[in-house]
Amino acid sequence: MTNTTPRPRPRLEEALPHQLRRAGQAWTALWQQRLPDLTSPQFAVLLALDDHGSLDQSALGALAAVDRSTLTVLLDRLEARGLVTKEMDPANRRRRIVALTETGRRHLTAAVEEAGRLHARVEGLLGEERMRDLVEMLRVLGDMPVRPDPGGSGPGLPEPEGPGH
Repeated sequence: MTNTTPRPRPRLEEALPHQLRRAGQAWTALWQQRLPDLTSPQFAVLLALDDHGSLDQSALGALAAVDRSTLTVLLDRLEARGLVTKEMDPANRRRRIVALTETGRRHLTAAVEEAGRLHARVEGLLGEERMRDLVEMLRVLGDMPVRPDPGGSGPGLPEPEGPGH
């Protein structure tokens, strides 16, 4: 059974949205210092292509968690830099197939090294186990299905599961 008792108002430093935003800002600032010519979403796209090979734009956007309009602009920029190619799918002229170029693969290799240094910096702060836990918790939050709120007041979250809920 779900506990419907409202939680007390959190203090700012205890508010999840505030802390997620602060962590995102800190990570983005560190990322831009180390990888000024590659955004985190661009990195995700290059990783997805390296992991899965050529993909249509829809599948690529889903894997990299980038919405369609953002992905279009992002891919145009990567293509202009010679990091990816976009080709029309001969079986479906409305689909574009995106592939990583050799230049893109070399660029990704260097970016992975820098991203690894950032990862190590955060892991040094948290420790190995807490870092694994953090990544897993963020993955769960990122995979969380958003369903309409049963009360009709807007988007809702899944019902809590597990002990204490």
